[in-house]
Amino acid sequence: MVLHLIPPLLLIQTILSLPTKNTPPLYSFFGNALTLLKFLTTQRRCTMTFSDSLSQFLRDHNIHFNLTHHRPAYTAQEVAQVVHISGKDVAKTILVFADGKPLLAVLPAHHKINVSNLRDVLQVISIRLAHEDEMAQLFPSIEIGAMPPIGPMLNLPVIVAEPLTHDEEITFNAGTHTDVIKMPYKEFEELVHPTVADFSEYYYGKIM
Repeated sequence: MVLHLIPPLLLIQTILSLPTKNTPPLYSFFGNALTLLKFLTTQRRCTMTFSDSLSQFLRDHNIHFNLTHHRPAYTAQEVAQVVHISGKDVAKTILVFADGKPLLAVLPAHHKINVSNLRDVLQVISIRLAHEDEMAQLFPSIEIGAMPPIGPMLNLPVIVAEPLTHDEEITFNAGTHTDVIKMPYKEFEELVHPTVADFSEYYYGKIM
């Protein structure tokens, strides 16, 4: 037998092309396997497409940055551990709606948004965090909870918490839970032109 030499996806497609009168269980099994393989391939392609686009966007603007691929990490503390930095050095990006208009709020991972302060800074009536379905609809190629703070690429205004401006570098998710970008804060500021304001406060719970 030489079936082990045939690429799995090609083998499944070949089997599916055979008559299925006497082998419905086999057809069903490989049909489901093919669907799963296509799904996983599509998911990986979408992830890489966004990462590549983000990296290319930064290169096009002559930004110095490091892109690090790591095992899945879903909180700032986990990200910090896998890339060997302090959790306080990781910036998180939150999609918020101010009077119904989306914007990116960027703050230290160990801080939380002071809604009252942010409302006053933006001079709006209502502030709310985006729902997961809204994030998925607006940015389908970005994983939930891994929003990068590069507003110009996403056509969104950005507001940065004042404490981040004291750091030499800014580290953030690159649109996935397996990629992190580190870049000089000054270059980030020149690229994004964010509004800087005091709208965050120390969070004493688990760093998310």
